[in-house]
Parts: sequence; C-alpha cells; structure tokens
Amino acid sequence: MERKQIKLFPVWAYQKEAQYLTKMAHAGWKFTNWRLARYHFVQTETLSGTIQLDFQASEDIAAYVKLAQDAGWQLIFKHETLNGAWLYFYNSDVTAKLYTDKTSKISLLNRLRTRWTIFGLAIFVFELWLIDPFSVSFVQQAKTVGMMVFLALVIFEIGIYIWNFIALTGRIRRLKQ
Repeated sequence: MERKQIKLFPVWAYQKEAQYLTKMAHAGWKFTNWRLARYHFVQTETLSGTIQLDFQASEDIAAYVKLAQDAGWQLIFKHETLNGAWLYFYNSDVTAKLYTDKTSKISLLNRLRTRWTIFGLAIFVFELWLIDPFSVSFVQQAKTVGMMVFLALVIFEIGIYIWNFIALTGRIRRLKQ
C-alpha cells in the first residue's frame, strides 16, 4: 500500500523534517520519494531507527555517502538541487546522529545559507530582467492585474528567501555561542 502526504518544511527546518520521517517509519511507513512537497511512503514493518538529513555539494556526495555507510547509515533517498543534494539516511539505532558537534552543524547551516542566498539572488535578478522596472512601459504594465499578481509573487518570494536567510543566520549564531 502506498501513501502520499503533502508537507512543507523550510530549508532551515531539516531536523523537523527528519523527525516527521522518523515518526512515519515508526508507524510502519517507509519513506521512498519526495517531489514538489509531496512525500511518498510504502507500508512496511515498523522501523525503530532514525532518519537524518544532510545537504552536500555535488562533488562531495560519493565520498560522504561512503563515509556515512561505513558509520552504519543507509542512504534511502537523494534529492538533487542547487548543485548539491539533500541526502536522507536511515540508521537502525534510534539514538544515532549524523551531526554530533557544533562545528559540523554550523558547516551544514552555512552551506544551506550560501546555496539558498545565491539561488534567491539569481531568481530575483532574473525577475527584474523580466519586468524591467526602469522602462516607461513598466508603469503602464504595473496597472494590469497580471503584473500586479506577478509583483505580489515576487515580493512573497523575496520574503521567503529573507526568512530563510534570517532563520539560518540565527541558528548559526546560537550554535556559535
């Protein structure tokens, strides 16, 4: 039997996502795929371990997965994005942790903040290019409903990226204390 659930987790809430997936595994639902905020599960025997997430740059993935497997982790899913990948690992020991020290957690949060900031800026520059706010016709176009909706989406998107940046920076600061 298959099950699909829609859940949204901000980039900085990877630990909450891992808790959610672990809870599903404990209830007998094995995570198999993620696509467009939809989690795919198959019914299985109850798993008693833990699921942890990590984000690695593309060039580091193979070596990192090997290191994690040597430490008892099983790669259950890989989602490639932003010239890297989210790696989903399972360990049968419920107390196991991928990140056990502040330095490695800070490194992960810095990687996430850098990738998402660059991506957000690139999208923003592209959107500015699309609407060309410095042209005379922009003022005329801004009066149309379509342009107003587009601008509202751009402002919402900028808000999401600022929220991610602030949340990631706050977590980094707390870990450094």
